[in-house]
Amino acid sequence: MTVPAPTTVAGVPAFILSAVSGFQNSAEYLRLDVELRTVPGLVLGQLTILLRRLQTEALERPSANRETAQTLDQAAEALEALAASGNHEIQNLVIVECLEHLHGAPRMREALWRRFGPATRALYLAWVDPGPPSKHGPGA
Repeated sequence: MTVPAPTTVAGVPAFILSAVSGFQNSAEYLRLDVELRTVPGLVLGQLTILLRRLQTEALERPSANRETAQTLDQAAEALEALAASGNHEIQNLVIVECLEHLHGAPRMREALWRRFGPATRALYLAWVDPGPPSKHGPGA
């Protein structure tokens, strides 16, 4: 990925638009009112909806076009950069607005898992099984 990850939550919308070429003209993004297109959680939530739709299409039609595959790969790379950012607010945003919404459908989740990088996978696993409070809590 050539676009550097944001250092603050406020930078997430611009980062996603720069990193995922198919997102800006997607129905999911365009559903947001113009004044809401700078709200990090809403933008990442719409990217998640796009990710779900495209991955479902790719599973239903293995011959899905190259643009679909490219957008899926770019979205996974963007999530990886956000997950690897080291910024806990950004990582929490990824969990709340993305990973929590990909948890349900096993086939789709498995297909996305193969696309996800190590930081995204680690974030997902930490969310699913955070371990005892002493492992991740204050003073750990």
